[in-house]
Amino acid sequence: MLDRCLEVKIDEFRRLENLEERKLIYRGQIININNTNDKTSKNNNYSANEVFVIATRYNLKEIMTSKVTAIAYIKNKKDPVLIVAPRNYICYEPEITLRLKSVFHDNILKIVCLNEKSCGAIIFFGPKATRKTLLIKNKRSKNWSFPKGHIELKETEKETAIREVFEETGLHAEIINGFRETASYWLSGKIKKTVVLFAAKVKTTKVRMQKEEVKNFKWTTYKKTLESLRHINDLRIFKKAKKFIDNIDNINH
Repeated sequence: MLDRCLEVKIDEFRRLENLEERKLIYRGQIININNTNDKTSKNNNYSANEVFVIATRYNLKEIMTSKVTAIAYIKNKKDPVLIVAPRNYICYEPEITLRLKSVFHDNILKIVCLNEKSCGAIIFFGPKATRKTLLIKNKRSKNWSFPKGHIELKETEKETAIREVFEETGLHAEIINGFRETASYWLSGKIKKTVVLFAAKVKTTKVRMQKEEVKNFKWTTYKKTLESLRHINDLRIFKKAKKFIDNIDNINH
């Protein structure tokens, strides 16, 4: 159901039009699925025809074509709840949770979101001639990669990257301005994952692993880094980051 387009009618829209303060989330009813004439049924696996709509005061309309951006599981509710948003509006779990709590408070058991975003950094140490890169192996993965994690509410991408590097490695990363690369892919064919990576320097190689998340780390040369990375996006972005930081050194010298 994620990413499915729905035609939705906002409840009590005329009353909402007169409100100076807009709500975090709105109740609505499904009119059509995929803009067809097939009406939704109370026999489906969701909470009847009711949906919860995330919108701003600028894109809120009485009848909206929206996409399913999340599915929420609520305590004491038999069926999952659909959360929809305008088709061009991308929202992530922290924002959805905040808005949904205004209705369900602490009764939210789980939220599955269409979009996920992680931010992290490629960590470099040392001068160009002997420069090394930090790789970590997450407990949920068999592959070497870079420190990164989910963005939190009101964080910038760089703030997330710095926080995640510190949480996973204990290192204080200094983001190098001018480098930002992204990779996007689908998880299980249902969830669109976006990863944002920056280039960063640190002043020490002393790592304090986050034992709950990280099972191993290593400092590697350029050649060993290329041999260790398995994901094509990691390789692509690492090569760009290495070239970027080397060019900065050449300019400074």
